[in-house]
Amino acid sequence: MSYPLDDVARTLASPTTPRREWLKLLGGLVAGGILGAVGIGRAVAQDKCGGIICFSDNECPINYFCRSCLRDRAIRHCKALA
Repeated sequence: MSYPLDDVARTLASPTTPRREWLKLLGGLVAGGILGAVGIGRAVAQDKCGGIICFSDNECPINYFCRSCLRDRAIRHCKALA
């Protein structure tokens, strides 16, 4: 029985890069493509509080400051001065 991923790894293998390394690399590419298509990884970039995601006050526009979101303390966003 022939496996397409193994056939590709066998073709790419050389004395300096063994087939096992190619299988890891190709498996990671396939898994990353599937997870990327499903949408895994986009949730971190989306801010639940609204506003611009920031790490310090220097990244916010004038009259805004960088503060933690009330729902998720790991996410910081720019908030207008009151």
